Amino acid sequence: RFGKMMHFPESKVSDQDFLKGFAKPYLYRICDASGEMCVDEIGQSPDIDKNMLDPKDCFLLDNGQEKVVYVWKGTGSTLDEKRQAVLKAREFVREKGYAKCRLNVILEGHESSIFKQFFKKWK
Repeated sequence: RFGKMMHFPESKVSDQDFLKGFAKPYLYRICDASGEMCVDEIGQSPDIDKNMLDPKDCFLLDNGQEKVVYVWKGTGSTLDEKRQAVLKAREFVREKGYAKCRLNVILEGHESSIFKQFFKKWK
């Protein structure tokens, strides 16, 4: 026997109110289409869709509140975009003040299941 079964009271906080306390990941496009390297916000979870990842560009997925930021490199992105994406991500982490944040670089076609979970559609 493990002892007496404990009963815990029902939570008075709804699931939605509970989840409001968690930061939602943001997706940013990193590209030089305008001739200048830009980082533009394009979506926030839960509205981030896999189809937002354009193979001609690089992207940053900000989940820094959970101590990780992802850099996704599209196969058709320029060499300069691929290089600059990591530099921009480091700058982003520093500006956001994310202490001890990991930077994970992901190549198109080699996405982890952890990365895929942030997108509402992934086949």
